[in-house]
Amino acid sequence: MKKYLGMIEGYVQWIAIGLGAAFALFMTYRYVLNSPAVVEVSGEKLGPGDIDEYAVTHAVQPYEQARDNPDKVVLDVPKHVERFRNQMAWKESAPTTDMSVVYASLAKDVPLPPTTPPPGPPGTTPPPGPGGVPVPQGPQDKVAALPVIPAPTPATASSVAR
Repeated sequence: MKKYLGMIEGYVQWIAIGLGAAFALFMTYRYVLNSPAVVEVSGEKLGPGDIDEYAVTHAVQPYEQARDNPDKVVLDVPKHVERFRNQMAWKESAPTTDMSVVYASLAKDVPLPPTTPPPGPPGTTPPPGPGGVPVPQGPQDKVAALPVIPAPTPATASSVAR
């Protein structure tokens, strides 16, 4: 390692100059030979000096030719007042939809299938309910007492936001 360290220390200035020259050549290639200021317009790559010429040939000259043309120019001016009146009279509205689609989407009552009662004590049958379906009866059908709501308690001074 000492052999190479001595060689590097002896030629360090040349290594630095070589790195600087390589960097200068890279920057010359990157920014002088290949300009980064390139714009693609309609499939053509244009530099800063080509944009003016492109604008003149593709925008200004067709405009001047159309302007200097002696033929009559027809401008299609929208009629806002007439369109507003048509909209207010519902002339431009969409056709009404079939209302059967709306009524078909409404919720409807669906009869539930009959339930089978749980088995009771042997030899007893529960009385029939609506539709002749037996309704099970027992302690699960009645509420013994309603729940009691606790009384409100005042808030302490420490829990009030200031």
